[in-house]
Amino acid sequence: MFVVVEESHALKTGDRVVAVKDHFLCPTKHKHGKILGFSGSSIGVEFDDFINGHGCAGVVDGISGKDGYCVWCDESELKLEEKELFKVGENLEITGGIWFSKGDIVTITDVDEGDRFRTYRCTNGNDTWWVENESVKPVQSAVKGFKVGDRIEMVNNHDNAKIGMKGTIISKETYLTFGVCFDDKDTIGFHDCSGKCENGRGHYVSAESMKLISKFSVGQVYKAGYFVSSLYNGIIKITEVNGNRAKYKVLKGNSEFCPEGFSFGSIFAKGLVLLTGAEIGEALKDEPTAVKEVKRRAKVGEYIKMLNPDYNKMKKRYVTGDVLKVTLDSGFYPTAKDSKGNLITVFEEDYVVLENYKASIPTKPSKHVWTPAEVEKAKALVLDAIQENYTPIQTQCYWQQ
Repeated sequence: MFVVVEESHALKTGDRVVAVKDHFLCPTKHKHGKILGFSGSSIGVEFDDFINGHGCAGVVDGISGKDGYCVWCDESELKLEEKELFKVGENLEITGGIWFSKGDIVTITDVDEGDRFRTYRCTNGNDTWWVENESVKPVQSAVKGFKVGDRIEMVNNHDNAKIGMKGTIISKETYLTFGVCFDDKDTIGFHDCSGKCENGRGHYVSAESMKLISKFSVGQVYKAGYFVSSLYNGIIKITEVNGNRAKYKVLKGNSEFCPEGFSFGSIFAKGLVLLTGAEIGEALKDEPTAVKEVKRRAKVGEYIKMLNPDYNKMKKRYVTGDVLKVTLDSGFYPTAKDSKGNLITVFEEDYVVLENYKASIPTKPSKHVWTPAEVEKAKALVLDAIQENYTPIQTQCYWQQ
């Protein structure tokens, strides 16, 4: 391949450019595009590939670029695109023209070097047409944008992976082949891509058979990552996608977080993890909540733990540590039931409320907390037992024993 480098000149609207480094919001390095216009020192560029950007709305007389393909660049990020000359046998990606569809992968069968526009006779396997140098780019450029984690859509049939099927790239196998975990489950001929995804959803796909699409679409369910602590591990569902922004409904977690949605390039978006299939149900399961002991007046239906023994020492309906359920509140004191169904008036100083306690969940017996009165009573019982059953040996020094 030979490269003809044009003399550099000031960038202007309509110029074809290539990014020499990534934009701080989007992965643009080595991507090609066209200048739409200028805004101060910023240059609006529409790239050939989807970059998860925006549309440079209203850049020139209200005209915008393709949504998701544009971003405002600094001049230091760009250089003029060099015209590349190709030869017979090379594969190219169609970027424009009227004969092939944009994105088609074609092979050069002949070159007209005498044509001032330099044209190539190309075939996609079915049709053969002459195309200009300005309407093609190396096929490698078509795959530079693909990386693990990207969302893709099939644009050509590849074995059992059919046009329109969507999935997520999970591995790079060769320069032009990627492992994809598709959204559709149990497709005939699909596998697990050597253990990288759920069986029945994986398939190896050639780069020319797929295209990048927006990571976010309506109906998807995500788990929030560690970037945003107030919604960490929360579960959201995408409800609306508009340009490079999305709105969502919180299925689990802080429902008041970021009601206006998020930008595709935001830190919040980078931390989201897509959930599919059974993963969604597992993520939405309620986790066991720790029981809290709270000192306050109990409400009907709540459970309480007794801190003191039954004030009615004759009946001894409960002991310290027993758990009772409050069944009535007359307005004076709550009433609870003991294990035998007896109704007991309970006083606030004698119990703590067990928040999040569920009687159906077996709980480990709580360690008995001895009150000062119980300790003194126990001491007295032990002392009585000693006095009744112990007779000291009578010696001259027994009082020292």
